[in-house]
Amino acid sequence: AVFNTARATFDTERESLQDQLNAANGKNWTAGANEAQARAETNEYRDKMEVEVAMRKAMEEQRETLQTRLDSVEGAKLTLDEQVAGLAAEKAALGGQIDSLEKERAA
Repeated sequence: AVFNTARATFDTERESLQDQLNAANGKNWTAGANEAQARAETNEYRDKMEVEVAMRKAMEEQRETLQTRLDSVEGAKLTLDEQVAGLAAEKAALGGQIDSLEKERAA
């Protein structure tokens, strides 16, 4: 009888320990799954951020290219404005010369 009682106690303790082990394994599995999910989410976020950084870099490069082109166009406009002003002054000088020649001829 003592042996049967000890055996029953042993079996009960063994079952309790097995249940605890199963619970711990379940927690480990859940933790592992959570870790895998967290890693997947981190990788996904990293990938999205890499795309975002690449897009921002491309946009900045495009902005710089456009700014360079704008600067070039503004420089060309200034050059043309200077040439137009020079031609206007030359036209005025030639007009004055024509007027002088016509006055000389008339006299």
